[in-house]
Amino acid sequence: LGLKGLGYSVLVDFAVCALILLLQFWLVNVYSWAQLDSERDPTKAEVVLVKPLHVQNAKYYKCFVQKNTSSSSNSSKAKSNLKSNLEEEEERDAIWFEFWNARYVYERSSGRFLRLTYPVEGTPFSDHLKVSGYGSQKKVEKALDKWGTNEFTFYKPEFLPLLIEHMLAPFFIFQLFCVGLWCLDEYWYYSLFTLVMLVLFESTVAKQRLRNLDTLQQMGHKPQTIWTNRDGKWINISEQLLLPGDIISISSESGFYETFVPADCLLLAGTGITNESILTGESAPQWKVAIKFRNPKDTFSWKKDKQHVLFRGTTLIQHETDTCSHLSPHLRGRKTPNGGMLCEVLRTGFSTTQGDLMRTILHSTERMSANSSEAGLFILFLLNFAVAASGYVLYHGIYLTDPGKRDFFKLALNCVMIITSVIPPELPMELSLAVNTSMLSLFKKFIFCTEPFRIPFAGKVDACCFDKTGTLTSTRLKFEGVGDPCGFSDLGSAVSDLEMPLSPQSDAIKVLVGCHSLVAVDGKLRGDPMEKAAFKALSWTITKDNMAKPRKSNTMITGKDRFMLKIVKRFHFNPVLKRMSTIAKVEPMEVSLGEGGPMSGFIVLTKGAPESLKGCFAKTPRNYDEVYMSYARRGLRVIALGIKRMKSVTDMSVARTIPRAQAEVELDFCGFAVFSCPLKASSSETLLSLRQACHRLVMITGDAMLTACHVAQEVHIADKTPLILDEKKGRPFLQDRLSFSDVESVFEWISHDGSTDIAFNVDSVAELAKDYTLCVPGKAVNLLTKAGSEALQCVLPYCSVFARTSPDDKEVIVKTLKDVGHTVLMCGDGTNDVGALKSAHVGIALLNSKPIKFKKPKKKKNKNLGEWIKELEEEEDDTLPVVSLGDASIASPFTSRFSTVTPCLDIVKQGRSTLVTYVQMFKILGINCLSSAYSMSVMYLNGVKVGDTQATISGIIIAFLFMFLSNSSPHEKLSSKRPHSKVFCKYFIVSMIGQFLLHFLFLYGSYQYSLTFQVDEDLERQICLRAGVVSQSQCDATTLSDVLREAQRLAQGIAESKVDFQPTLVNTVAFLVNFMVQLSTFAVNYVGEPFNASIWKNRGLIYGLLACSLLSGLLISGVDEDINATFEIVSLPKEMKLLLSVGGITTWLLCMALERAARLMFPEKIHKNLLI
Repeated sequence: LGLKGLGYSVLVDFAVCALILLLQFWLVNVYSWAQLDSERDPTKAEVVLVKPLHVQNAKYYKCFVQKNTSSSSNSSKAKSNLKSNLEEEEERDAIWFEFWNARYVYERSSGRFLRLTYPVEGTPFSDHLKVSGYGSQKKVEKALDKWGTNEFTFYKPEFLPLLIEHMLAPFFIFQLFCVGLWCLDEYWYYSLFTLVMLVLFESTVAKQRLRNLDTLQQMGHKPQTIWTNRDGKWINISEQLLLPGDIISISSESGFYETFVPADCLLLAGTGITNESILTGESAPQWKVAIKFRNPKDTFSWKKDKQHVLFRGTTLIQHETDTCSHLSPHLRGRKTPNGGMLCEVLRTGFSTTQGDLMRTILHSTERMSANSSEAGLFILFLLNFAVAASGYVLYHGIYLTDPGKRDFFKLALNCVMIITSVIPPELPMELSLAVNTSMLSLFKKFIFCTEPFRIPFAGKVDACCFDKTGTLTSTRLKFEGVGDPCGFSDLGSAVSDLEMPLSPQSDAIKVLVGCHSLVAVDGKLRGDPMEKAAFKALSWTITKDNMAKPRKSNTMITGKDRFMLKIVKRFHFNPVLKRMSTIAKVEPMEVSLGEGGPMSGFIVLTKGAPESLKGCFAKTPRNYDEVYMSYARRGLRVIALGIKRMKSVTDMSVARTIPRAQAEVELDFCGFAVFSCPLKASSSETLLSLRQACHRLVMITGDAMLTACHVAQEVHIADKTPLILDEKKGRPFLQDRLSFSDVESVFEWISHDGSTDIAFNVDSVAELAKDYTLCVPGKAVNLLTKAGSEALQCVLPYCSVFARTSPDDKEVIVKTLKDVGHTVLMCGDGTNDVGALKSAHVGIALLNSKPIKFKKPKKKKNKNLGEWIKELEEEEDDTLPVVSLGDASIASPFTSRFSTVTPCLDIVKQGRSTLVTYVQMFKILGINCLSSAYSMSVMYLNGVKVGDTQATISGIIIAFLFMFLSNSSPHEKLSSKRPHSKVFCKYFIVSMIGQFLLHFLFLYGSYQYSLTFQVDEDLERQICLRAGVVSQSQCDATTLSDVLREAQRLAQGIAESKVDFQPTLVNTVAFLVNFMVQLSTFAVNYVGEPFNASIWKNRGLIYGLLACSLLSGLLISGVDEDINATFEIVSLPKEMKLLLSVGGITTWLLCMALERAARLMFPEKIHKNLLI
């Protein structure tokens, strides 16, 4: 006993020490408490604890502090330039750490660690015009040490260390602990099976993660060489050696197949056209202009000045060079060696926009699972029941058991096993499997997700917001013509008929073909679909040197009337001003006319929203508003056109210096360009399905209000009479901080046709929403923002159409819907909607790619061995792949390769399916664990246990059933009912506890009834004969009391000698009842329609349940002794067979009725705004 007690003591001490070490490995806070001392001064610290924000279930990470120390500079140099040396000293003594591929440097002035970024945001443009690059090799080496190389390098572990890291996770260690307990209780097969299953799962996860890291390392383009100005010379270096502050020259004629932008760069001189689809998904080329004509006092903003920035990874399609006279003396007057654009490198490596996207993808390749905090609370909830059962067993073993028969080791072992039984070893695997299955299902539909934890959010969505242009409506616009193309006649009271401007004297033609952002690539026009539609209808084109001229097929402009337009300067579209302008030069195509001909000269061409451009005209027609509003009511897109001839300007250099404010005034009205924008084929059907499924539909667009209202009616967003919030005429637009009354004094409600006026009152908006579809302009959103969040929450959640909104307005609308409790889905493109897409719970960016053609299955043919092996390898790779850069967007966590809104329906349905599967898994695991805890306690009190073979076979069957359960597919039709989104809700608690009580009655009744049966005489004789205690004749003459005494002695001997497991009636009943309970929980708690496909369509699950039900029937009937021997059970008495059969079916029916009743009595709550 002394040695045995000493052994137990050593084992306990070892376990405690191991637990302390593991806690330090798992929890950084424990490690810091045990190993480190707290230090407030970062200059003396060695380790910092980092917790990332905006990450689900974020934990603390340990990062080691790095310090740059070197000898101080010469004192004489310090005196000559004190400020410079102070800055250098601060850099030498820098304190920093690296976390998730980013460096964070301690800022002494603020006392905080800030991410190391090149100082660009908020800097005046004059600073960038003075840059000259790195002047010496010493500065280059110093900068390289500070900023690092311009490449995506990250740590990739080996398989074995990564597997060990996964196997040291808390759940895996707990599972190993459970395996050890089962081994102590002599469950060898079950322990081996569980251990193999756990190691295989972790090996698969580790292997998949390594494959993802391999794929990430191969992403991006191959490094190219780039011309860089260093030490006053142009040198050709690898782009991996670029540093922030470098001056580089980029040319579209670099000699490579494609010219990729090597870093995030600011364009100093020249003009370029880039393809940014790899970042935003938007296929339209983007114009990039230099900062040459910006006011030097203006400050740079990443958000507002994207037209000056070339982003890493994007493709340079075309470029134009320009003089460098506006730059520093070091660069002034010098030509670039390759005739490229002059740029300043701003960000490199992981600091770039593409690098941020890469970091998001990189850190999403780690283990993906559902809400772990809810899982922890659920385990604590079950733990209460297990502690109660274990406490009763402990009490019974200490106080109600004969002291001579006590076995404290067995008692302690069983108590611990009862407690650990409530934490199922398959829990982390099942939760990860549910999320991964959903990811793979979306991937097969060409929907890509970089943040897997958002998939269950899609199942909770109750408000769906959509952009209009390019999202709900097609990008293939049709140019219908120009209203009042002459521009000087009175429009009159009647609406003008649309005419196609074909006359060479038409100013409307000049605006439509001269004010654009199109570019010719390989002989094809690329850019804004609206502008392409106008060029096609007018039969104009763009040459290689970006000159707009009529096509040869244009028969309306001939001879001396033929002219060309060359854009001298562009004022790109501004979402706040809602217009764009160009300064163009008109040149005759007849050489004999010369530049002084009647068709030559400089002109300002402007187009934009009619209400925005109205104040820019020198004179507007009398019925200006009525005409464009009449077009808009018909769902047409209306653009106002304006022109101004600059007769005093004759020099191109002078024209390029004209500021925007001077160009966009005193314009002559040229008419209204009208475009029809048809709906996409699936828009109306998809949004109708969402509305019927009780979702709030919202349109957020930059288009005109009346056009938006017309489209909203067609796609079922506006199901009532539209009521528009309009600015009162004559009321000034207030700019300062406003109150409710100030806002109410500026706006009023008017009907769609202008016949009804209703005073605007913030408190009455909810009542109006019951009878009208409320429509709000972006100007009102801006004003309500100044009145505070309360004003926004009183108005915006009840409105369905938002028009003339800026990107900032879209973000405010989405955030307000979130603030009032909505789970918001936002669908749009990857450019103007970035803020709103990132703010939404579920952001979906449409990549606007070409329709994907599916390959037809090839006919079967005879294959050789090599082909078979190759096919098997391809099938082996059918796992969840990592999202690539071309498939992900910087705009949102979800991206779709299709340009229609159908993926919104797929994501919502998959989200509901995942959410339902997630909740039902918890319920099944909970009921099974509670039943198992009770069974273990009862069996221990009765001196019996489950057989090793029984536990192994049962574990295998349950694992397969869970796998089939997680493969459930979403229901084809979206239902108006909502899935329960939380584990801790009335429905879940009532259903789970109620089912457990029913199973408990079945378990308790079966156990108690089995104890009433005495061992019959035949069984006693078999025991005697097998043990060799008596012969056949002696056994026949032995009295019943003698046999019982002999059986008792044999049982005691078996227990003492620890022979193999021997089945008993109580053990058999315990196994069969628990097996039936587990099958019942799967069959009852599977949630099929209306969220998942019916259980009859889940072939794996239904076939598994039917096979297991047949197996349980065979085991109860005992018709096959071989099956009984395999499962280590004994034959049951007839009464017991009848009880188990009737009790099992009755319990299943009662649980089914309880589950259905709980769903009906406690449905998921619907947001109050959806009831309006």
